[in-house]
Amino acid sequence: MQNSLYLWPESKLNKEILINMTEEQLKQLIKQGESQTVEFKASTVLKKEICQAVSAFSNTAGGVILVGVSPKGEVLGVNIGKETVEDLANCIKRNTDPPIYPQIYIHKIEGKEIIEISVKEAEEKPVFYDGHAFQRAGRTSPRISASKIREMARQERKKLSWDERVCEDATLNDVDKQKIQWFLERRERIRNV
Repeated sequence: MQNSLYLWPESKLNKEILINMTEEQLKQLIKQGESQTVEFKASTVLKKEICQAVSAFSNTAGGVILVGVSPKGEVLGVNIGKETVEDLANCIKRNTDPPIYPQIYIHKIEGKEIIEISVKEAEEKPVFYDGHAFQRAGRTSPRISASKIREMARQERKKLSWDERVCEDATLNDVDKQKIQWFLERRERIRNV
């Protein structure tokens, strides 16, 4: 039975799209406790801690933050108002650099609503929150050291930009000979090459 609502970002609270996680599957996830990829937050008031966890998951392998669940795994639920999810998503986007756009879902467990914030590993690292970068280490999200940030930046510089990447699926048949001829003639005329 499907019981979870996907609310952000595609639907922006206008549609309710069911996803496949059942209440039992969610209970099992909570029962396993916090881990390298799962974090619990008791309330949406803990925006600072939520954003730190988003930074940490973005800088490691991604993960899930369940809001409305105590650190001990007790389902507390959260009051979800008209703009709760949108405010949370905007807070994360505004306070992360580069901006992170997580997927946010609402689930119902034991008659209580909880919020799932699903964070992917970032393509561009490090991801900062409030001027600091965090990483996931077991069940914690410590700040990343300056040397680790420099190492991450070096790794980013090694990545190819879009126009430097090879199109693996391209063949010579994909090359437009007329455009190449046009370019070569123009280059010769304008740059004397």
